[in-house]
Amino acid sequence: MKTTYTSRNILLLTTFSIFVIASVSLYARHHLSEASTDPRAFGGSWANADPRAQGIKIVELKQDQGTLFVHVWGACVPRNCDWGARAANLSDKNVNAQWDLEGMKITLVLALRGDRLRAKATYKYEDGRAQEYETDYFTRQL
Repeated sequence: MKTTYTSRNILLLTTFSIFVIASVSLYARHHLSEASTDPRAFGGSWANADPRAQGIKIVELKQDQGTLFVHVWGACVPRNCDWGARAANLSDKNVNAQWDLEGMKITLVLALRGDRLRAKATYKYEDGRAQEYETDYFTRQL
């Protein structure tokens, strides 16, 4: 038996295909954006994807009694420097936290990018040096 396709059949198949693709796209967009605004999506320990990084080495995010905390370790020798944990704010799909460390103020903005964590750090020095900026990517540690 030979199948014949009429213009109407082709139009129906095309319309159905467009509907399915649009539905899947909207579903994925909704669930991906929903995950990135949920503080639990950030939780866990993250290691810098670049083992030679000279700035931030480890970021750990935990939620305790409804508050999200960011704990950071920077690159130091012989072991990483503990910046301590700070309460963070979640806004516009970003986690924001600040530290005052020995002559500098550091602002950290974290965002999920697929399965990685992007960290944008701003370093403001109290001695008049120019601000410095750093962007690093981190992978979740199991």
